Amino acid sequence: MRVRTSDTATHGSDSVGSDRVGQLVRLVVIFLAIWVAVSLLKRALGSSSSGSANRSSSELPRMLRCDFCGVHVPESETISSGGKTYCCDDHRRRGEAKR
Repeated sequence: MRVRTSDTATHGSDSVGSDRVGQLVRLVVIFLAIWVAVSLLKRALGSSSSGSANRSSSELPRMLRCDFCGVHVPESETISSGGKTYCCDDHRRRGEAKR
């Protein structure tokens, strides 16, 4: 009767090690595939749902600088007086009093 202890010990541990490496490689490939799929899905959904990014500059409001504090506000919200532009009535009064 012959016992092959050296063959089974050597080949047994190699096959277990190669199985683990194969499983690790498989997991890495699966994670990469999931990451690529999620990235592409985010990009596809992001480009169609962001309408503000597709606006042309003509649709954006014109921003004007307050002559008192320097804050930029949409032109529709400004208060003009004496050729100057202000962000609020308080700054208009304070700016006129400064002159």
